[in-house]
Amino acid sequence: MNEIKSESEHIRSNLPELDVNLFCDLELIDSVKYLGFHFHREIELVKVKTGGIRCGFVDKTEWVSEGDLLIVNSNTVHRLIPGPERSVCDLVQLDASNYLAENEPQTEKYLSAFVNINFASPYMLVKKGEHTEVSDAIDRMIREYKTKGVAYDLYIRSCIYGILAFLRRYRLLVDLHEIADVTKLEKIADVIGYINSNSEKKLSLDMISGESYINKYYLCRLFKNTVGTTVGEYINYVRMRKAEEMLSTTSKSVTDIALSTGFSSVQYLGRLFRHYRGCSPTEFRKRKTSRY
Repeated sequence: MNEIKSESEHIRSNLPELDVNLFCDLELIDSVKYLGFHFHREIELVKVKTGGIRCGFVDKTEWVSEGDLLIVNSNTVHRLIPGPERSVCDLVQLDASNYLAENEPQTEKYLSAFVNINFASPYMLVKKGEHTEVSDAIDRMIREYKTKGVAYDLYIRSCIYGILAFLRRYRLLVDLHEIADVTKLEKIADVIGYINSNSEKKLSLDMISGESYINKYYLCRLFKNTVGTTVGEYINYVRMRKAEEMLSTTSKSVTDIALSTGFSSVQYLGRLFRHYRGCSPTEFRKRKTSRY
């Protein structure tokens, strides 16, 4: 397979308080923005209104016809290519991570979003006439955003929850309890809770295993088998998510945020942001605080 170069698309949110971007009657043209392989944190829903588009992935290409709906999952490398006729789409970009964490117990905060990186389906093509509830939700969101009637933001939020329920049902978002053994989850619940509450400290396997009364070698195997990653990777993810929250809600410098969330340097925080979010911490802050 030829090497595919991709770049992160830095999306500015036009409804940042709802973590969603809405674009109506977007015409796809032959430009670097659409032809180049890219990825982004947001889940992307592309509803083709006229014409057709091709969506290229790392190992295959899908043709999306008029009336079809393409759902591209978070951080999936892809490119959109307009068809031979004029291609017009409605497009929704949705950051699901905050919604996923809303009703989770403290012991599982951050964990569901983290396991979705490894286990969720990369995309779904919904043919015309199938699962019309998703297409209807997109239409309602755009209509509410255009008219901005009373409580329009609540209507949009209700549509978002409907879309998220669909995504979970069809495994573009995975339920932690569907993919992990419940007994194993119970065994590492204290570990997850301890990491979530103490991630700003200088954590070590010896410290974590001592607090949870689990042999550190057994803990490593158990954690890997349960959530598909290492303890260290999860610690860094939690620290990064807490840094995101501070970037969005405080005016602290990136360096202060890096040190206060447990990172040894601002450079390490930057590397993790580029790995998980495709942008620097500063670029993330600008995106979250931008208004159209």
